[in-house]
Amino acid sequence: MIRYVLIFLVAFMGFLPMYQTSINVLPKGEDSYTAPIIFSEGILFIGTSGTVYHWPQESNVWDSGYKLRLHPRIASLNDLFIFPSVFSQEISAFSSDGTKAWSLRVPGLPSAPSLSGSNILTHTNKGFLTLVNETGKIIQQDFVDVKSQIFHSYPIALDDDKVLLYGSDMDGLGGSVVLWNLSNRDEIWRFNYESIFVSPPSFNDKTVAIKSGDSEGRIFLIDLETGMLVSRVGFAGANDLRFTSIATEGDFFYLSLDSTALKLEDNGNIVWEFNGEGVFTSPVIWGEYLVLGSRNTASKEGNGIGFFDRLTGDLVYWHSLENGVNADPVVSEDTCVVIDSNGFAHFFKNEV
Repeated sequence: MIRYVLIFLVAFMGFLPMYQTSINVLPKGEDSYTAPIIFSEGILFIGTSGTVYHWPQESNVWDSGYKLRLHPRIASLNDLFIFPSVFSQEISAFSSDGTKAWSLRVPGLPSAPSLSGSNILTHTNKGFLTLVNETGKIIQQDFVDVKSQIFHSYPIALDDDKVLLYGSDMDGLGGSVVLWNLSNRDEIWRFNYESIFVSPPSFNDKTVAIKSGDSEGRIFLIDLETGMLVSRVGFAGANDLRFTSIATEGDFFYLSLDSTALKLEDNGNIVWEFNGEGVFTSPVIWGEYLVLGSRNTASKEGNGIGFFDRLTGDLVYWHSLENGVNADPVVSEDTCVVIDSNGFAHFFKNEV
């Protein structure tokens, strides 16, 4: 059973996470699978219906018209917010007050958008990668021969020139992770995957980490330069049906697989493992802590947000939330924010 545990490590960690306040930001009962966005004028919260709430502008609530459902994120570029469509082949940019700046069509249903420098990337379920500038002008569009998983995926930029793409093969018989060169507009390497479902990968300066979005619990570590397998780690019975992303710090990766959170070296060695009561969100690094939201639909245990010691995996602080959490937490230097599955935002701060 997850319980509130307080470890007095202030001398070593510098601060302890403390609950601050809660605010109702979405219509009562509305869930959110999309991580909030912290930007220059506050925080944007997005519900599954497409409702957007701009905090602290309490009167600024608007309907994007985009029912995001399971999209884990939207992109923000110079206070423009890029939304993917679920039902049509388009993406649109909005200002924080809901004014639409531009909209454009793409070949296929788009993934969640991401950024490459000052440009926007989206990857479709028909295997096309589109690069767009801030004004909505298409810079280039290429067929990359791997299908986006739409709701559960987004391009991951390594730098201004290279991007990781992932999803199912065009024949639907397996999955692939592709390192793509934007300047040359060609494939650098391709790693063929056993599952047609692939969770968002992550990388450090020498390794790419990926995991299967199925019940096999497979984790693969790939050489960043060559695309060759470095190590394989298996967690039989663990799944990643929520397609959570991976956090990176130096030589280490932080992952969640259903109700398991773990820290992994980039050579495949497991540093620590924590088993909880609910299904974890993606892990987020906040100073010396690893932050994980959690939801348990079978019981009240495991509904909340946990702050873990990154070095040891010990649970430092647990805050129960009756309805649990589906969207990934977001953090700034001194603030952590999470939205629960009932439309309430919860704020945490550093306490020295």
